[in-house]
Amino acid sequence: MSASITAMLYTDLARDLAMHIRHALIDRQVWDVPVTDSRHDADDLKSRHKTDDVAINVILNLVTDIPCHVYIESWPARHHPAAKFSLFIDPIDGSINWDRGIGDPCVALAISEKVEDVCLGDLTYAYVLGLRSGDAYETRDGYAYYRSGLTCLERPIKTSVVQDLDRAMGYIKIGYGGAIKQIESCRALLAQCQDLRSIDNSAIELCELARGATNLIVDARSLSDSFNLISYPILKQAGGILCDLAGNSLDSVAIAEGQTVDYIACANAVLRDRVLLNLRDRGDGSC
Repeated sequence: MSASITAMLYTDLARDLAMHIRHALIDRQVWDVPVTDSRHDADDLKSRHKTDDVAINVILNLVTDIPCHVYIESWPARHHPAAKFSLFIDPIDGSINWDRGIGDPCVALAISEKVEDVCLGDLTYAYVLGLRSGDAYETRDGYAYYRSGLTCLERPIKTSVVQDLDRAMGYIKIGYGGAIKQIESCRALLAQCQDLRSIDNSAIELCELARGATNLIVDARSLSDSFNLISYPILKQAGGILCDLAGNSLDSVAIAEGQTVDYIACANAVLRDRVLLNLRDRGDGSC
């Protein structure tokens, strides 16, 4: 099977899964009583949501006959004896946002042609669909693409050329009770950047970085796992950089639910180096 045919199959699969999930979630909002919190465990902010269950059921029905390993966040893996590739899905990245009707939660999906011991660097394809905006991001033929839900126009994307912190806008993630640790780690950076925000929706944040809408992301809360980073191929093919808090590549990090990953994502190497310098200079004698 040629590379172009394989890519087309991935695209068709990703778009089909994402749109079926979106339609199922919209139908639930139309016919069910609106909720503000559908967590199974109300005391656990990271608990699976009942809205996640809707999306998971859609996925399981659609992938039944597809020869691939399927890894769904917060759900047992499904292994196929004749697997040709590995499929990773975060059914609703930003479940709390979806329940509360805020932000742009999304479906995030990635594929690796490896079927064992898959790491972030092994992901060769990614697709992200904003559930509220309809914005879509995808990798194709070595490039990253953005399709606006408003204009329905698609274009190739590249990360920003901004290199100076005083001109940079970024996302500093503070949700899930991690604000104090994050702010302590980023204190010097907070004083340097032109604008810092947080939407706590990793896949969309990485995609917005990929299209140059923002310039950097820092997550030093020790709360995110590698599933939060499966949209990495989109950032990578747009020219962006993903590393740990010491500047080391995360390509060799295994994709495993529950494995904590702190990270920096930047538009370019110069900006990454300036972020790293500021993280090391906290102003409290630590490094």
